[in-house]
Amino acid sequence: MQMSRKPHHSISSFILFYIILLIGSQPCIYAEAGTARAILIGVTDYEAATTPDLPLVGNDVSQLYSTLTQYGQFEKKHVVRVSESSPFKPTAKVIKSQFSQWLNKAEPDDSLLVYFSGHGYRDTEGNLYMATSDFDIKCPAETGLTISWVRDQIAACKASFKLLILDSCHAGSEKSVGLDNRVAAKDLGSPFEDLKNVVTIASSQADEKSLFYFDQKRSLFSFWLTEGLKGHADFNQDGKVDIDELYKYVSRRVRHSAKVLFNNEQTPVRIVRTGIVDVPVVIDLQPQSLQHTLANMSEHIAIVMQENKLEQLGVLEFMDNTNTLREKLGGDFGLLGKYCSEELDRRLSELKLDGGFGLVNRQRLRNALKEQGFKVEDLSSNSKMAGLSKSVGNLPVVVLGAFQNRKGRVIRLRCNMQQTTGFEELGAIGGTAELSLDEWAMLGRSAAVRPEDRQVNPFNQQTENISIQAQVINKLDARSEGGHILQDPTFPFDLQFVIDGKVRKGVIRGNDYFIPVSQGETYSIRITNKHGRKGTIAVMKLLVDGLDTLPKTNPEKDKPVSLDKALVTEYWGLPVTHLSDARSWILDPQEVPREFEEVAWEVAGFVTKTGEEGKVREFKVVDAANSLAGRQGFTDQIGLITVALYSAKPSARSVGTAAGQERDENLKERTGIDAGNLIGVVHLRYVDAKLLVN
Repeated sequence: MQMSRKPHHSISSFILFYIILLIGSQPCIYAEAGTARAILIGVTDYEAATTPDLPLVGNDVSQLYSTLTQYGQFEKKHVVRVSESSPFKPTAKVIKSQFSQWLNKAEPDDSLLVYFSGHGYRDTEGNLYMATSDFDIKCPAETGLTISWVRDQIAACKASFKLLILDSCHAGSEKSVGLDNRVAAKDLGSPFEDLKNVVTIASSQADEKSLFYFDQKRSLFSFWLTEGLKGHADFNQDGKVDIDELYKYVSRRVRHSAKVLFNNEQTPVRIVRTGIVDVPVVIDLQPQSLQHTLANMSEHIAIVMQENKLEQLGVLEFMDNTNTLREKLGGDFGLLGKYCSEELDRRLSELKLDGGFGLVNRQRLRNALKEQGFKVEDLSSNSKMAGLSKSVGNLPVVVLGAFQNRKGRVIRLRCNMQQTTGFEELGAIGGTAELSLDEWAMLGRSAAVRPEDRQVNPFNQQTENISIQAQVINKLDARSEGGHILQDPTFPFDLQFVIDGKVRKGVIRGNDYFIPVSQGETYSIRITNKHGRKGTIAVMKLLVDGLDTLPKTNPEKDKPVSLDKALVTEYWGLPVTHLSDARSWILDPQEVPREFEEVAWEVAGFVTKTGEEGKVREFKVVDAANSLAGRQGFTDQIGLITVALYSAKPSARSVGTAAGQERDENLKERTGIDAGNLIGVVHLRYVDAKLLVN
């Protein structure tokens, strides 16, 4: 569908420039059976001149702390940092006096993670030590932590699962003298092998060094450890990273990075008692905002591109992979697939200069996909992928994103980096996100929000574990399993699809409302307030195929930016608008002239310019959707109209534009109203009329 240059129909509404949603993002909190505890020890500065410092270890401790407390179930009060930058300094006296106390707090249902990054040492009698900051090789027993003592402390801990992570014998430290008896992480971990409920992951084999990743200002092992714990190691997308997944991920990434970046070998080692049956969970992933998740995924992709010295990549639309029988585009995720791919593309474009790789022009990639009639099934075709690469001037890598599953507000995402020749997978990047109400409204479902949906039930014991947004989304999910919102007599608005001045009736199937259209038809969208002039002011955000129907504003001048060029250029290709960023129409019943019996507003196209000489480009059907289910083709037009309605709230800063009923192009401005609570979202799907025959 595209807009024509024909004279536009009248638009009776107001345009709101700045939108502030009343409901803010609130993190989800999940109840756990036991307490997740962690002790993170990192030694950066050594007092003895003969013991080399490890300047990047402090970063490893702080990043691991942030990862556990932000991405996992670890509460800050249960994670102890022992480093030069923390209240507990990594001296032998401090650790010996506190270590047993920290471990004694653990209960049988708890889990424990112990992390040590620093030097390991073996004395002349074969005793092993963790070197503390005041370690002295002349008297190691008094100034270091003997591995036998640490082993006894961990063995006595009541926690049901204990994970010991060792990152030692760092490359580069051999330039100093005095530690000829340094030992690798594997050697430090071997004495823990026979302990019950203990798993050890060591950074390197006995004959290897633990490398530093200077570009990231981290240890190579600890860098990939934290990346795995952020969710990239969640291979089965169950929202948890278990010990098998973590070790598999870290081992593969460390070995690969050591080889391609440093022409060296480093092989992490897992040490575990024979006979352990269960696969313990290391981290229960806590969802992040969708934007934060996509930002983290883009950073990960950029690192893989840089490591492999690849020149260029392209990002395809995220697919709905919740039905394993057939992947599809759109599906149960509406506009979100296109939005996520475009947001990922945007963030990668900001990283490409630092990463040394290029990003194929999105419009060029879009045109190539369209010209080739590229479909989801073609992703497994060597010839099709090679042809796509050639058509855009060499595209060695494509990013294939997918939604793996969704439960309420929580959604699992996965991206595979696939080469266009040879089909080698360079890496899998995962994330767990939580949707805002506006993002739920982009899923293609239709439902109304009722006042009681936002009320907290004091008798519900789970209230403290669920945010208001999650509560509302759960209600909307349940409601959208029924009929369409326009079948609800209590919903205060009605929507109609108008072609040539006549209402085009649609077909309701479940929660979908299908409108039959034909190529070349122009249409408008009519919104009616059922309460007439007694109705209250509402705010509407209107997207057609994900595109905002109002021009963007200039944030410096609070004025709309003219889109005159859109009248003579292809309008499609603009990125999908996030609903929270969409500008709003003000629907005020009192502004409708008295001579009009019906309180209704009609939007006939994309507004490309506001003011007294305002311009509108008509909605015109070019390619109607050819499927009632998810799409198989990578096309711009997805056949989805999104109408989100909000209550109005006062605003001192907002600016709006109003259109009269005379169907002229004078779009006046109005101030003082912003979008408040979501009232409901209505989706209309326009499809090829042939699909609805019989």
